[in-house]
Amino acid sequence: MHDLFAAGRWGWLAVAVVLIGAFAACATEAGARQGGAQASRGGGAGPGGSTAQPWQVTPSGALARPLMPDPSLEPPANQVPVLITFGQGVQRYVCKEKAQAKGTFEWTLKEPQAKLSNTEGREIGSHSAGPSWQLADGSKAVKKKLLATVPALASDAVPWLLVELESTGKGALGGTQYVQRVDTVGGAAPASGCDAAHAGATQDVDYRATYVFYAPRKAS
Repeated sequence: MHDLFAAGRWGWLAVAVVLIGAFAACATEAGARQGGAQASRGGGAGPGGSTAQPWQVTPSGALARPLMPDPSLEPPANQVPVLITFGQGVQRYVCKEKAQAKGTFEWTLKEPQAKLSNTEGREIGSHSAGPSWQLADGSKAVKKKLLATVPALASDAVPWLLVELESTGKGALGGTQYVQRVDTVGGAAPASGCDAAHAGATQDVDYRATYVFYAPRKAS
């Protein structure tokens, strides 16, 4: 009995040693991958001074197209990204009667209200009804046409979009023709609380998103 217990004890100890070694190896490999990825990204910076995502900056220093989960979200091939902003605020909904189903009600998007920050985390503008995007440098872009909408992975997040724009001003948004809304978190319409008794009521839902603006490629 004593020999069997000892054998079992040492057997479990051996298993534990193997598992600890495996975990350590995985941690070392993950750290090496992370370090290599950061080294390959160059000097770009994201919000709060973090390293930029690999798709944000090319080796030449220009912005690169983010990879899209659906080709319908891609702007025309002659368009290049010229500005990346991060929006944080609310999607504002109003409780309305359905046009095609009298007596039933639903939350309908009224407008977004969000602050726009650059990749360094500095506030540079706002996002509001239209939808429109206004920067402190005086440039502005307004929706001309919604071209594509793709559901987000999370059920409580607003969809990813491709929007054709009309832009004005000489700032960063001047000349932009398209914007993608990607990496959305939150913002979906409330699941309940909209009925005849609450017709006309509004409700704000917190959200975050990345906006990538595009303009025609300049002739070299």
